[in-house]
Amino acid sequence: MKNISKFTIPANLQKGSPLSIFLLYQKEVTELNIQNGVGKRQTNLRSCAIVGFSLLALAALCTCALAQENTSGYWIERAEELS
Repeated sequence: MKNISKFTIPANLQKGSPLSIFLLYQKEVTELNIQNGVGKRQTNLRSCAIVGFSLLALAALCTCALAQENTSGYWIERAEELS
């Protein structure tokens, strides 16, 4: 396992003191979180949501633009051409 820790335990702390135990525990938890990719799923989900809402907004804009271009008069003329 490579050293990926952000924490360093000061050398002047007594071994077994509550603070040194807490810092060691915090270091282990942080290393495990980094290894297991904690937090990545939330970022990916947020990215997917942003892309999804962007596509939804784009579809709404395209629908409005198409509706303005093809009025009822256009469709009546189109039907007469085809019949």
